[in-house]
Amino acid sequence: MGSVKHWSTVVNQAVVQRAPNGSFNLCIEGGSEYGQFVVIGDVLTEVNFRSGSLSPGEIILEINGMHVAGYTQTDGITLIRDSGSLLHITSVQPGLGITRDLRKYLSTRFPRGSLDHELQQTIRDNLYMRTVPCTTRKPREGEVPGIDYEFLTVNEYLELEKSGKLLESGFYESNYYGTPKPPKQPMTPGTGTLRNPKMAKKQFQERAKSAGDVGPLPRIGKWLIPKKENRILSITTVARRNGTTLEGRRQYQYQN
Repeated sequence: MGSVKHWSTVVNQAVVQRAPNGSFNLCIEGGSEYGQFVVIGDVLTEVNFRSGSLSPGEIILEINGMHVAGYTQTDGITLIRDSGSLLHITSVQPGLGITRDLRKYLSTRFPRGSLDHELQQTIRDNLYMRTVPCTTRKPREGEVPGIDYEFLTVNEYLELEKSGKLLESGFYESNYYGTPKPPKQPMTPGTGTLRNPKMAKKQFQERAKSAGDVGPLPRIGKWLIPKKENRILSITTVARRNGTTLEGRRQYQYQN
Protein backbone atom coordinates (compact mmCIF):
# COMPACT_ATOMS: atom_id res chain seq x y z
CA MET A 1 0.00 0.00 0.00
CA GLY A 2 1.57 3.29 -1.12
CA SER A 3 2.26 6.16 1.23
CA VAL A 4 -0.18 9.09 1.32
CA LYS A 5 1.05 12.09 -0.63
CA HIS A 6 1.52 15.49 0.96
CA TRP A 7 0.56 18.73 -0.81
CA SER A 8 4.21 19.80 -0.87
CA THR A 9 4.96 17.05 -3.40
CA VAL A 10 2.77 18.72 -6.04
CA VAL A 11 3.84 22.35 -5.70
CA ASN A 12 3.56 24.20 -9.00
CA GLN A 13 5.69 27.04 -10.35
CA ALA A 14 4.80 29.36 -13.20
CA VAL A 15 6.33 32.42 -14.80
CA VAL A 16 3.99 34.84 -16.56
CA GLN A 17 5.00 37.71 -18.85
CA ARG A 18 3.00 40.91 -19.11
CA ALA A 19 0.78 41.12 -22.16
CA PRO A 20 1.07 44.01 -24.62
CA ASN A 21 -1.80 45.70 -22.77
CA GLY A 22 0.38 45.77 -19.64
CA SER A 23 -1.69 43.16 -17.76
CA PHE A 24 -0.85 39.62 -16.65
CA ASN A 25 -4.48 38.68 -17.37
CA LEU A 26 -4.87 36.87 -14.05
CA CYS A 27 -7.55 37.30 -11.41
CA ILE A 28 -6.93 36.91 -7.67
CA GLU A 29 -9.53 35.67 -5.19
CA GLY A 30 -9.65 34.82 -1.50
CA GLY A 31 -7.31 36.49 0.98
CA SER A 32 -7.14 36.52 4.76
CA GLU A 33 -9.78 39.26 5.02
CA TYR A 34 -12.16 36.56 3.73
CA GLY A 35 -10.67 33.83 5.93
CA GLN A 36 -8.87 32.23 3.00
CA PHE A 37 -5.49 31.80 1.38
CA VAL A 38 -4.94 34.01 -1.65
CA VAL A 39 -5.93 31.89 -4.66
CA ILE A 40 -5.88 32.06 -8.44
CA GLY A 41 -9.19 33.21 -9.90
CA ASP A 42 -9.97 33.28 -13.61
CA VAL A 43 -7.06 32.64 -15.96
CA LEU A 44 -7.72 34.39 -19.26
CA THR A 45 -6.73 32.81 -22.57
CA GLU A 46 -4.39 35.72 -23.24
CA VAL A 47 -2.04 34.76 -20.37
CA ASN A 48 1.53 34.62 -21.66
CA PHE A 49 3.21 31.78 -19.75
CA ARG A 50 6.99 31.75 -20.04
CA SER A 51 7.02 28.48 -18.09
CA GLY A 52 4.51 26.32 -16.25
CA SER A 53 0.79 27.03 -16.03
CA LEU A 54 -1.88 28.08 -13.52
CA SER A 55 -5.42 26.87 -12.89
CA PRO A 56 -8.35 28.56 -11.14
CA GLY A 57 -8.52 27.70 -7.44
CA GLU A 58 -4.81 27.08 -6.93
CA ILE A 59 -3.56 28.29 -3.54
CA ILE A 60 -0.79 30.86 -3.97
CA LEU A 61 2.22 30.23 -1.71
CA GLU A 62 4.61 32.79 -3.17
CA ILE A 63 4.48 35.82 -5.44
CA ASN A 64 7.88 36.89 -6.76
CA GLY A 65 9.60 35.08 -3.90
CA MET A 66 7.41 36.63 -1.20
CA HIS A 67 5.74 34.11 1.07
CA VAL A 68 2.10 35.25 0.92
CA ALA A 69 0.21 32.79 3.16
CA GLY A 70 -1.86 35.05 5.42
CA TYR A 71 -1.79 38.00 3.02
CA THR A 72 -4.97 39.84 2.10
CA GLN A 73 -6.38 39.89 -1.41
CA THR A 74 -5.34 43.54 -1.58
CA ASP A 75 -1.75 42.54 -0.75
CA GLY A 76 -1.72 39.90 -3.48
CA ILE A 77 -3.11 42.26 -6.09
CA THR A 78 -0.57 44.92 -5.10
CA LEU A 79 2.36 42.51 -5.42
CA ILE A 80 1.22 41.43 -8.86
CA ARG A 81 0.47 44.97 -10.00
CA ASP A 82 3.91 46.16 -8.90
CA SER A 83 5.78 43.29 -10.59
CA GLY A 84 8.18 43.92 -13.43
CA SER A 85 7.73 42.34 -16.83
CA LEU A 86 7.75 38.83 -15.33
CA LEU A 87 5.57 37.41 -12.57
CA HIS A 88 6.75 34.36 -10.61
CA ILE A 89 4.06 32.37 -8.79
CA THR A 90 4.43 29.28 -6.62
CA SER A 91 1.11 27.57 -6.00
CA VAL A 92 -0.57 24.28 -5.15
CA GLN A 93 -3.92 22.71 -5.95
CA PRO A 94 -6.15 22.38 -2.87
CA GLY A 95 -6.19 18.90 -1.42
CA LEU A 96 -3.71 16.51 0.21
CA GLY A 97 -4.06 18.30 3.55
CA ILE A 98 -4.51 21.92 2.48
CA THR A 99 -7.59 23.87 1.36
CA ARG A 100 -8.25 27.56 0.80
CA ASP A 101 -9.83 27.76 4.30
CA LEU A 102 -7.32 29.53 6.57
CA ARG A 103 -9.31 28.92 9.75
CA LYS A 104 -9.45 25.18 9.14
CA TYR A 105 -5.74 25.02 8.35
CA LEU A 106 -4.76 27.06 11.42
CA SER A 107 -6.92 24.92 13.71
CA THR A 108 -5.24 21.68 12.60
CA ARG A 109 -2.53 20.26 14.87
CA PHE A 110 0.70 19.48 13.04
CA PRO A 111 3.97 18.05 14.43
CA ARG A 112 6.42 20.71 15.57
CA GLY A 113 9.09 21.28 12.92
CA SER A 114 6.94 19.93 10.07
CA LEU A 115 6.36 21.98 6.93
CA ASP A 116 2.71 22.50 7.90
CA HIS A 117 3.70 23.68 11.39
CA GLU A 118 6.11 26.21 9.90
CA LEU A 119 3.55 27.37 7.34
CA GLN A 120 1.04 27.93 10.16
CA GLN A 121 3.55 30.13 11.97
CA THR A 122 4.25 32.06 8.77
CA ILE A 123 0.52 32.66 8.32
CA ARG A 124 0.27 33.97 11.88
CA ASP A 125 3.26 36.24 11.44
CA ASN A 126 1.74 37.70 8.27
CA LEU A 127 -1.64 38.08 9.95
CA TYR A 128 -0.21 40.00 12.90
CA MET A 129 1.27 42.47 10.43
CA ARG A 130 -2.24 43.10 9.11
CA THR A 131 -4.68 42.87 11.98
CA VAL A 132 -4.88 43.80 15.65
CA PRO A 133 -5.28 40.71 17.88
CA CYS A 134 -7.80 40.78 20.70
CA THR A 135 -7.77 39.53 24.26
CA THR A 136 -9.86 39.61 27.43
CA ARG A 137 -6.89 40.26 29.71
CA LYS A 138 -6.21 43.70 31.17
CA PRO A 139 -3.75 46.03 29.40
CA ARG A 140 -0.21 45.95 30.73
CA GLU A 141 1.86 49.03 31.38
CA GLY A 142 2.73 50.76 28.12
CA GLU A 143 0.22 48.85 25.98
CA VAL A 144 -2.09 50.94 23.81
CA PRO A 145 -5.63 49.69 23.08
CA GLY A 146 -6.21 49.27 19.36
CA ILE A 147 -2.47 49.18 18.70
CA ASP A 148 -1.06 46.38 20.83
CA TYR A 149 -4.38 44.59 21.31
CA GLU A 150 -8.09 45.16 21.22
CA PHE A 151 -8.94 44.70 24.91
CA LEU A 152 -12.43 43.20 25.18
CA THR A 153 -14.77 42.00 27.86
CA VAL A 154 -15.53 38.28 27.86
CA ASN A 155 -19.00 38.94 26.42
CA GLU A 156 -17.57 41.14 23.67
CA TYR A 157 -15.02 38.47 22.82
CA LEU A 158 -17.59 35.67 22.71
CA GLU A 159 -19.83 37.77 20.48
CA LEU A 160 -16.90 38.39 18.12
CA GLU A 161 -16.10 34.69 18.05
CA LYS A 162 -19.75 33.82 17.40
CA SER A 163 -19.85 36.26 14.47
CA GLY A 164 -17.21 34.25 12.59
CA LYS A 165 -14.78 37.17 12.46
CA LEU A 166 -11.97 35.32 14.27
CA LEU A 167 -9.48 33.21 12.33
CA GLU A 168 -8.15 31.74 15.57
CA SER A 169 -9.29 31.62 19.17
CA GLY A 170 -7.47 30.33 22.23
CA PHE A 171 -7.57 30.35 26.03
CA TYR A 172 -4.45 30.96 28.13
CA GLU A 173 -4.06 31.74 31.84
CA SER A 174 -7.79 32.46 32.28
CA ASN A 175 -7.97 34.84 29.29
CA TYR A 176 -9.16 34.54 25.70
CA TYR A 177 -6.89 35.48 22.80
CA GLY A 178 -8.06 35.79 19.22
CA THR A 179 -6.87 36.70 15.74
CA PRO A 180 -9.50 38.65 13.77
CA LYS A 181 -9.67 38.66 10.01
CA PRO A 182 -7.76 41.66 8.60
CA PRO A 183 -9.89 44.61 7.47
CA LYS A 184 -11.06 44.54 3.89
CA GLN A 185 -9.66 48.01 3.35
CA PRO A 186 -5.94 48.80 3.83
CA MET A 187 -5.11 50.17 7.28
CA THR A 188 -2.52 52.52 5.76
CA PRO A 189 -3.48 53.78 2.26
CA GLY A 190 -0.81 53.12 -0.33
CA THR A 191 1.21 50.72 1.82
CA GLY A 192 -1.00 47.64 1.93
CA THR A 193 -2.09 46.68 5.44
CA LEU A 194 1.22 46.26 7.21
CA ARG A 195 1.80 46.91 10.92
CA ASN A 196 4.96 47.31 12.97
CA PRO A 197 6.99 44.03 12.85
CA LYS A 198 8.31 44.41 16.42
CA MET A 199 4.76 44.63 17.72
CA ALA A 200 3.75 41.69 15.54
CA LYS A 201 6.59 39.61 17.00
CA LYS A 202 5.53 40.34 20.58
CA GLN A 203 1.92 39.49 19.82
CA PHE A 204 2.95 36.34 17.96
CA GLN A 205 4.88 35.07 20.94
CA GLU A 206 2.07 35.76 23.41
CA ARG A 207 -0.63 34.50 21.08
CA ALA A 208 1.38 31.30 20.49
CA LYS A 209 1.21 30.57 24.21
CA SER A 210 -2.58 30.78 24.16
CA ALA A 211 -2.57 28.07 21.50
CA GLY A 212 -0.09 25.96 23.47
CA ASP A 213 2.49 26.46 20.76
CA VAL A 214 5.35 28.54 22.12
CA GLY A 215 8.09 29.15 19.60
CA PRO A 216 10.18 31.69 17.70
CA LEU A 217 9.04 33.71 14.73
CA PRO A 218 8.31 31.55 11.70
CA ARG A 219 11.00 29.81 9.73
CA ILE A 220 10.17 29.26 6.08
CA GLY A 221 10.45 25.61 5.16
CA LYS A 222 11.37 23.93 1.90
CA TRP A 223 8.80 23.14 -0.76
CA LEU A 224 9.32 19.58 -1.90
CA ILE A 225 9.35 20.26 -5.64
CA PRO A 226 9.08 17.08 -7.76
CA LYS A 227 12.43 16.33 -9.37
CA LYS A 228 12.50 17.17 -13.07
CA GLU A 229 15.20 18.35 -15.39
CA ASN A 230 15.94 22.05 -15.02
CA ARG A 231 13.48 22.27 -12.15
CA ILE A 232 14.17 23.67 -8.71
CA LEU A 233 15.10 20.99 -6.17
CA SER A 234 14.78 23.11 -3.04
CA ILE A 235 13.88 26.62 -1.99
CA THR A 236 14.90 28.29 1.23
CA THR A 237 14.28 31.82 2.42
CA VAL A 238 16.63 34.34 3.96
CA ALA A 239 14.58 36.81 5.99
CA ARG A 240 15.60 40.46 6.12
CA ARG A 241 14.05 43.59 7.53
CA ASN A 242 13.14 46.44 5.20
CA GLY A 243 11.54 49.49 6.82
CA THR A 244 8.33 48.31 8.45
CA THR A 245 8.08 45.02 6.56
CA LEU A 246 9.60 41.59 6.92
CA GLU A 247 10.70 40.31 3.55
CA GLY A 248 12.10 37.03 2.30
CA ARG A 249 14.60 36.51 -0.46
CA ARG A 250 14.64 33.02 -1.89
CA GLN A 251 17.76 30.94 -2.44
CA TYR A 252 17.33 28.42 -5.22
CA GLN A 253 19.13 25.13 -5.84
CA TYR A 254 18.83 23.86 -9.38
CA GLN A 255 19.26 20.40 -10.79
CA ASN A 256 22.17 20.15 -13.21
